[in-house]
Amino acid sequence: MVPAISWLVQLGVDQELFTLDQAKSVRAVLGEDADLLAFAQQLIDDAYVEEDRLGDLEKLAGQAMAKGNAGSPDADPFAPKPTPAEAAPTPEPAPAAQPTVSDPAPPSDGADFGWRIGFR
Repeated sequence: MVPAISWLVQLGVDQELFTLDQAKSVRAVLGEDADLLAFAQQLIDDAYVEEDRLGDLEKLAGQAMAKGNAGSPDADPFAPKPTPAEAAPTPEPAPAAQPTVSDPAPPSDGADFGWRIGFR
């Protein structure tokens, strides 16, 4: 896809000049290798852009051309959007339980107990 078209679609959808579905329809007609002017003209021919907004389309096409010369937008407007489950961040695993100091095992006979703590 030509970077300028990706920019035109992103800008046009953001400004509600046309919908993403309409842009996808134009892309299906023209293919991946269409140029910006053909894409904009197809939006007009298919009546996706209202006559009173043709000046807006021309302005956005100029912006898209300039931005397209610098590269594609960060996000491809034609890429499928992730489902809510895919978009949700993965929760961090709970930290492992810290070992606790347990009481020492009691001696097997009481005689040894006093000696270990110094009572003898």
